[in-house]
Amino acid sequence: MPGALMASVRIITQPACPFCELAVDLLTKLGVEVDKTVLKTPAEKEAFKKHHETVPQIWIGKTHIGGYDHLKAFLKGKLLDAAS
Repeated sequence: MPGALMASVRIITQPACPFCELAVDLLTKLGVEVDKTVLKTPAEKEAFKKHHETVPQIWIGKTHIGGYDHLKAFLKGKLLDAAS
């Protein structure tokens, strides 16, 4: 059901980020294919920080969801909406 709601999910992460791993794991368990970009170099991280302060950052389609906590709240709302 959530996979149908989320045709494309993009997530920006960095190595050794526990919230990034939790977000990817949650989406994967829901059967959602994730397009993951990993910030590896200092230059990539610096360029990213001009727009966002923390990782992960998640987009569902063209909608920016935010971080892991925002993703959980978004999914909870969508799942409740679908159950109604």
